[in-house]
This record gives sequence, structure tokens and C-alpha cells, in this order.
Amino acid sequence: MTLCELRLGRNGGWKQIGIPGQIRSEFEWKTIMDQREPNLIHSGLSQTVTKDGVTVEVSIVRLENETSWSLEVVNSSGTSIVWDDLFPSDEDAFAEFQRTVADEGIRTFLDGRKVIPFRR
Repeated sequence: MTLCELRLGRNGGWKQIGIPGQIRSEFEWKTIMDQREPNLIHSGLSQTVTKDGVTVEVSIVRLENETSWSLEVVNSSGTSIVWDDLFPSDEDAFAEFQRTVADEGIRTFLDGRKVIPFRR
């Protein structure tokens, strides 16, 4: 039996963890297999927001071993808008969402002509 040499990475892609023959022992293989991906921490500020007839899902998350928070807004069509920058706190992330809605309106999260859908 051949041991698997690839591992699913955080971004969903495969990454090589060894060239065939490089894993020298069962202990080394077990050590590699025991490494786990960090848990995802969801902020209590994550919520569904409805304004002016538009509903979006606000998701504020971080990895358990990180301190910075990520902000994602998903509209009713399933389109995900993720901020490139991370935030020092979940409160800062939610404040950015609120600023965006105040400055641009909640309709800014609706699909426009610039959205390129994935093939299904």
C-alpha cells in the first residue's frame, strides 16, 4: 500500500507534503496526519441584515490561532463579497460593514453587470 503524498490545503487546493519515498516511518506519517487545520471562530456580530428590502448575510470570522477578523457579505443570490483587509476586532469589521451601507447603500451588495457567475 502506498501512503498518500498530497494534503488538502486551507484554500481547498492540494499541496505536496512529500515526494514518494521521503516519508521514512509510520511515526513521521502519523505526525503529518495529526496536524489539523485551525478551527474557524464566528463572531457574535455575524448576522442577517435587512434594509430597504435587501437582505444580506454578514459573516465575521477568524482562525482560532489568529487575532485578525475577516468580513464577508453574502447577498440573496449567493454572491460573496469579501474585504481584502483584515480587521483588528470583530467590532471594527462590523463597523466597516455599517460604514459601507451608510456611504454606498445596502444595494451596493446586489449583483450588477460586473458579476461573473461560476459555471454550475
